[in-house]
Amino acid sequence: TAGRAVFVGGSPGTSAGNSVDSMIISTLGNATDFATLNVKFVQGGGCSNKTRGLIAGGENPSIHNAISYWNMQSGGTGLDFGNLTGNRRRTQENGCSSSTRGMWIGGYDGSNTVNIIDYVEISTLGDAIDFGDINVGTRESGAALSSPVRAIYGGGRNQPANLPFDDIVFVNIASKGNTTTFGNLTRLTIALSGSANSVRGIFAGGTAPGGVDTSEINYITMASEGNATDFGKLEIAREYPAATANQTRSLIAGGNTSPAKVNIVDFITIASTGDAADFGDLAQVRQEFSGCSDSHGGLGGF
Repeated sequence: TAGRAVFVGGSPGTSAGNSVDSMIISTLGNATDFATLNVKFVQGGGCSNKTRGLIAGGENPSIHNAISYWNMQSGGTGLDFGNLTGNRRRTQENGCSSSTRGMWIGGYDGSNTVNIIDYVEISTLGDAIDFGDINVGTRESGAALSSPVRAIYGGGRNQPANLPFDDIVFVNIASKGNTTTFGNLTRLTIALSGSANSVRGIFAGGTAPGGVDTSEINYITMASEGNATDFGKLEIAREYPAATANQTRSLIAGGNTSPAKVNIVDFITIASTGDAADFGDLAQVRQEFSGCSDSHGGLGGF
């Protein structure tokens, strides 16, 4: 693998929704243009293994159920993979994967949030299959991450009640079924990002009750259950960032600082704790997008 991070889809503008930026996680520097998707994905959820990246759901500008994929090593043009089990948006950062399966947790169908979990086999083509349900209720605008064994989802809100949550839930990726409660974030948070190596999961940024953007970074140990612990802070508070990782670093990119969208990329060293530092910039400002990599914590197999 190249240790490549990609940031895919999002808003604003006419080009962010179908573009993919690339960065090498072990270095520092700005992103380069990497791929062009065949469908526009605003609020779409991304996941990946070493070979393929996938993004699903979002707006185009109507809510849709499309899944597209691209080559994680060579980029190029995105191709059609299949469809989710239903139309949904507000799925940014809700995707995660092992080396074989990609998953999307929750979303918003235009009227209500859903508790649906979909999955695909990444090496094939075809429509998503129902995996199970979120045990604590419907969710959108939360964040997912994974180890080789577990898919974990934290935060988010429900609609139309618009209530934020701090729940963290998990499933075993190799099986099917409903989530189980893992613990809680350090605060109620929506519009946050998720990333992981094979040991620790990282939740960063988002919006707290009252619409206040946060710079907080939380971490969990994925093999156990329990509440999240404070890790440090981002360079600036923001909502709707995207994140991904390799075994050493997590990159947290872009987002919205209310009202300005940003292209900054922060990084942290996952095995330690402390505040984030500057990595570089995205090729363009983005929010409501997703990150994935060819070397994240879910790729150890099972």
